[in-house]
Parts: sequence; C-alpha cells; structure tokens
Amino acid sequence: MTKKKELRQLYGGGKPKSYRLAHNHIMHTNATSHGDCGFRRFWIPPQWIGDGWEKCPCTWHNGDEHYAVKEHVDHWKKQIKKLENLDAVYRDINRRLAAHFRKLWRDMEADRRRASSPLGGSIARGSMGADSR
Repeated sequence: MTKKKELRQLYGGGKPKSYRLAHNHIMHTNATSHGDCGFRRFWIPPQWIGDGWEKCPCTWHNGDEHYAVKEHVDHWKKQIKKLENLDAVYRDINRRLAAHFRKLWRDMEADRRRASSPLGGSIARGSMGADSR
C-alpha cells in the first residue's frame, strides 16, 4: 500500500513545477515585498485553486497571476467595488498605513521622552511614590 503524498504550501526558493504563486492576508500594496510587516508569498499546489483559494485581483507582484484565500479575495473585490477602482483602494491602504505608522512614531517618541526624564519617567507617568508626597 502506498501512502498518498500530502499537498502543502511551499515557502522560499524558485517556483516548483505546476505550483502557483500566492500570498497571505496581511494588508499590502502592489509594491509590498515578501517579509514586509508580516506579508508573505509562497507557492500553492494547483489542486487548491477553487478549494478555498482564488485568483487575487490586487495586482501585487507586478500584476502576475496569483492566489489568496477566498476571504481575502472577497475583501479586495468589495473594496474595489466600494472605492470604484484599484488605484483608489491602494490610496486608501496607503492612507491607513501612514496613519498607523504616525501613531506608532508618536507613541515611540512619548516613550523616549518619558525614559529620558530626570527621574526615569516616574513623574511623566504620574506614578510618584508615597515617600515623595
């Protein structure tokens, strides 16, 4: 009795024969590279297409045909319809990413200022001890 070979996604390396390019669900633009902020690309077996994996409309990877999980594809199709075109979707993503990173920067700056205060940030955090009252 022979054991059936289990199909699985493959990471890294060149394209395996007959496998298809795919990516995960992480928010991205058409210029996002593998590894940026958790975005990953990988190869899926062709048997998975239509079984939870669909052709993705996001034009990532220079517009090469690629696939993503159905929920991700449905989200992209909904956004394209809502915002009327793919360029508008990318502008919205860039706006949201910029706001996210501005907030991270402000939080990091506030932490840096607290850490560099004369008392190691205890006054800035409002946590003066009982002995200093």
